[in-house]
Amino acid sequence: MQNAIDGIDFAMYILTNKEYPRNILLGYNHRPYTVWNRGDILARYKPMLYEDCYINAYPNWDWLIENNGLPPTFRPPANYLMIDIDRAHFTNDEQQFQQAVSDTLANIKTSITGITGEYPIYIDSGNGYHIHVPMPGITTSLENMPEFEAFWQQNLDLDNRFLRFLERTLSNGKSDQRHNLSVNSCMFRIPGTINSKARDRGRKDPYVTVIEGYKYVNKLIGQEMGLPKFARERKGSRPTTKLLNDFYAYLIQQQVDDRIEESDRRRRRILQGSQPNSANNNGNNMIEWIEKILQVGVEDQRKDLLFWVLAPYLITVRGLDCDKAYTLLEQWLYKCEDVRRLYPDRSNFRVRIKHCLEYCIDALDSLQPRYPVTFKTFKEYYPDLYRELFTSTTKAK
Repeated sequence: MQNAIDGIDFAMYILTNKEYPRNILLGYNHRPYTVWNRGDILARYKPMLYEDCYINAYPNWDWLIENNGLPPTFRPPANYLMIDIDRAHFTNDEQQFQQAVSDTLANIKTSITGITGEYPIYIDSGNGYHIHVPMPGITTSLENMPEFEAFWQQNLDLDNRFLRFLERTLSNGKSDQRHNLSVNSCMFRIPGTINSKARDRGRKDPYVTVIEGYKYVNKLIGQEMGLPKFARERKGSRPTTKLLNDFYAYLIQQQVDDRIEESDRRRRRILQGSQPNSANNNGNNMIEWIEKILQVGVEDQRKDLLFWVLAPYLITVRGLDCDKAYTLLEQWLYKCEDVRRLYPDRSNFRVRIKHCLEYCIDALDSLQPRYPVTFKTFKEYYPDLYRELFTSTTKAK
């Protein structure tokens, strides 16, 4: 219990936003709860024997808006980043993993100003490293910053895009691609608690441990987070002007890509209208880029792809029955296993397939069909897989 108390206190010290309530996750299945203070957190952690204990870096903004006087138009600032670098993604190459961590820490030192940049905080999560980047110098949403006025009216979700851009940029694209953090959800493991996956893999010391950061907490609190808002804006840790400019250029490039993609879609619709039996349509409501995924095995994000892309595509778009869809997805998993072993095992994935298909079928029965994510969303959330499959000489359609 004392380890957990110390870990909670450390986490709350380094967080930029310290308000309650906030959300936590517990256990292997990530069961969610809302908590109101440290005692409430401990009351939830203790029955789980302090295993797999997460906390959100951001408060429950929705509750605060509804109950604590924040205006409905309030947009929380993207002022806390947690970079997740997972050891499993480096195919047992410890040297590459350590190099990715070293490069990320070096990037933070050159791209984040103030104490955060000078003294990065990183934690051994049991599966890899959680690198914490508090940025108290950001006191307003990007959607209220004059520098980004050109994007305010475009419904671009600027703050969440900014956090994801920072994580991928500072880690040189080596962070966990499944870690899609936002100003509403930035979960991390509490120091002093137990990582059950690490323990089950045979790790002798499966505790979440602070590697670097304890020595600088008081300095961070005293010199930056304790300052009034106007002083934090001038002195608090924040991205450098160059990094903000890089994000601006990224948004411009996304606009260009979206226009090209929309132009390609119009051209394909015209072609399909004049060639109703073309290979792109084939009379079976086929979506070519998803069909391409079904033809190849992938190394990561298999569970996410099953739920968000493949199952709703086969059931809702192609209209297959459960048995046919199950067979196709099982064949796809065999291809994936040829690339990297299914974790924890094949039977677990079979259960996952059944759950995903039944979920889509139930949605159809309730007249609220689940559709696969768009190609634009796939490109944003699965950048590594997008580059692997769709940036060759043959473009996705």
